[in-house]
Amino acid sequence: MLRSSLTFVSVALVTLVLALPLNTLRVDNTAESWLPSDSPGLRSLKAFESRFGDGSLLMAYVSGPNLPQHLSQWKSLTAQLRTIPALDAVYPPRFVEEDVDGPRPPVTAYLNSPDNAHAAFLLQAKTGLSVDDQSKLIERLEAMLVQSPPPLGPFGLAGTMVITHDLDTGSRESLSMMGPLVALAMCALLFFSTHQWRGVVAALVVLFLASVWSLGLMAYLGRPLNLVVSTLPPILAVVTITQAMHILAFFHSFPASHSRELAWREALQGIFWPSLLCCVTTATGFASLAISTIPPIRDLGIFTAFGVVSTFILSFTLFPSLLRLSAAVLPRGVQAQTWFTLDRATSYTHWLLRWRTPIIAAIIGAAAFALLGIYRIRVESHILEFFPATQRVPMNYRAIEKNLMGLTPIDIVFSGPRDVLLSDKTLAAYKRFFAEVVESEALVQQLVSILIEPSRQKQLDFVLSPAELREAIASDDLPDAIGRFLVLDDSRIILRTTLLTTTDSSNAVFGLIERLRARLAAQSIDGAITGTIEGPTPLFVEGQVLLLKTQIESFAVALAVTALVVFAGFRSVRVAILALLPNVVPIALTLGFMGWRGIPLNTATVTVAGIALGLIVDDTIHFLYRYLNARKQMDPQAAVSRALFTMGKAAIVSSGAVALGFALFAFSPFKPTAYFGLLIAITAISASVCDLVFLPALLARGATNTSIPASDNLK
Repeated sequence: MLRSSLTFVSVALVTLVLALPLNTLRVDNTAESWLPSDSPGLRSLKAFESRFGDGSLLMAYVSGPNLPQHLSQWKSLTAQLRTIPALDAVYPPRFVEEDVDGPRPPVTAYLNSPDNAHAAFLLQAKTGLSVDDQSKLIERLEAMLVQSPPPLGPFGLAGTMVITHDLDTGSRESLSMMGPLVALAMCALLFFSTHQWRGVVAALVVLFLASVWSLGLMAYLGRPLNLVVSTLPPILAVVTITQAMHILAFFHSFPASHSRELAWREALQGIFWPSLLCCVTTATGFASLAISTIPPIRDLGIFTAFGVVSTFILSFTLFPSLLRLSAAVLPRGVQAQTWFTLDRATSYTHWLLRWRTPIIAAIIGAAAFALLGIYRIRVESHILEFFPATQRVPMNYRAIEKNLMGLTPIDIVFSGPRDVLLSDKTLAAYKRFFAEVVESEALVQQLVSILIEPSRQKQLDFVLSPAELREAIASDDLPDAIGRFLVLDDSRIILRTTLLTTTDSSNAVFGLIERLRARLAAQSIDGAITGTIEGPTPLFVEGQVLLLKTQIESFAVALAVTALVVFAGFRSVRVAILALLPNVVPIALTLGFMGWRGIPLNTATVTVAGIALGLIVDDTIHFLYRYLNARKQMDPQAAVSRALFTMGKAAIVSSGAVALGFALFAFSPFKPTAYFGLLIAITAISASVCDLVFLPALLARGATNTSIPASDNLK
């Protein structure tokens, strides 16, 4: 009792310390948060914003018949929007302010369609807004525009900030919805397996505390929640319940004649070593993600690994301490296990022996077929496909890009001496360069430049002649509308030109950027002029390049460390190889399924291999531990039967728990998260087949007629 009291006090103190900063836990899904602070793309973006301001587009879109008729409402809304402190500039369609003197940003020419049935506000947010300020801005715009009545309402919002806001909202919903949903399903499965509701309550307490500890540590270290990290509590739910399932199964297997305290002591001692190996391998699977240069994926690995270790500690301290409080929690003996008896395990082993060769051949063949699918895997993200098709982000993006303009800007910045950049020869080459780009690139919808006349046609014309441009710039009196596209720096000029492109997959955008870079390298503009691609879009492309590297490196580290842990635990190279075989095959099958099914590696699915390996190796370790213990007293076939009997039910139920828990991710509103859960579930099911069919078939050799010593003690 004293030991239990010390456990309760210690757990309470740790929980109090780690729960205090929970209210400071923030959510951040901005593009910048997905790249390391020393990223070349991030440095380039900061330099770009310091010269030209925020390069992202934020638009409020509306459609209706003959929109210019409602001029007074347009002007009223424009005035209201300009009172919002977080907005640096508000540009309505040109028909709203036709009498404005001076130049206006050329992009405003695209804010209404030729038939005046579609129009939009272009909203320029202030640079340096925090994530919370961006979220408040979107919410204020929603209140002002999205809910505005006809004839101009409701408006639809689109832009990078809107995507970030909706991803943040989805992350919070995933944390509040997915965690409880998965935990509820896991508890139902635990009760079905053990018929012990007190064990379910104790497991829930462990899960709650492990989640609080992990999220509290995140908040304490100032790390944000995001779309990926929001899966942490559901993952811990699966790990916690499967751990509780193995402990209770081992405890209940002791004879009913055992005293409760003796059964608990021997159960915890008997299962501690394989459970420790499982904890280390599972934590390793997640910790392998820590080598990723993508901060959210690295955070998922680090803090989930911490949660797995916390779950293990609580499962062997708090969990039994809570159950000891109830005298109704008693060992049951093997007689309580009626549906998978020792005789059935022996018959099943005989069946495995008869079909051993076809079984091994079939699994090897499936793995070989999967390897062909792995070569078909794409590393690709499409931000609009993250959301359901009926959600506002894809709907508004599609409507605006169909009727007004492209919403993915690619900025090309030319820099050089003033006299060279403004020469007739250079400006002619500049015009020729973009004419070829607009003509040949299907993704490019419009060109935005202070030099080129805004047009929806492929033909490009200068707004001013080169001579008029030189005269205007010589005055050094540039209005704001020009300053966002032209910077005078002593004797040099920095000129920004924006291509408005259709929002497409990362591969399509990456291909476009690479072709533009090749054109810049081969362009015939004077050698004193440099041309670079800048702005927010290259950040997205850079993140995709890191994804495949993360998948390969994290899985390689997880595989190597898992092999070392198993080798250290069992002190056998052969056992380490046997432990890896039934776990590498399911990973190969899952990756092959991704390739054949066309599921790409993206921000969520890139973590599947490393995480899955850490989760599915548990049953393999438990099986090998029981097998090797039994092997000291009996031949291989009998040892396989005994191992299957003692942990077969727990393995089936725990694999089912993993599969069910992650299959529930299909309820996530985000497709990548749903795919993540589906792939882990597929891996868990195939791993269960490998653990209960492939591995026993490999081990079950020797005499076919061997008596198994009768014993009620299954340690």
